[in-house]
Amino acid sequence: MTSFVQIRGSIPLFWYQQPNPLTPKPDIVYQAEHDPDYKATKRHFAQIMAKYAYPIFCFNLTKKFNKREKIVANEYNRAINEKINNELPK
Repeated sequence: MTSFVQIRGSIPLFWYQQPNPLTPKPDIVYQAEHDPDYKATKRHFAQIMAKYAYPIFCFNLTKKFNKREKIVANEYNRAINEKINNELPK
């Protein structure tokens, strides 16, 4: 028996956009100093794993060639590849 669950939401990192009525697409600001060890990201995935078990497939839907989204896209990739995947059981 198998099942498929899709969860779509915000990227589990500390980032924000400063609203500005003159700029329809404000810059994305990533705040690495708030969570340098990705504790919040790890906690997010631990909750998903506890609820749904293995395997979990993550798709980065950010536009990594877009100047605005590139910062968050790269940091999300780094968090998944260097922190989340490395700490999973084989």
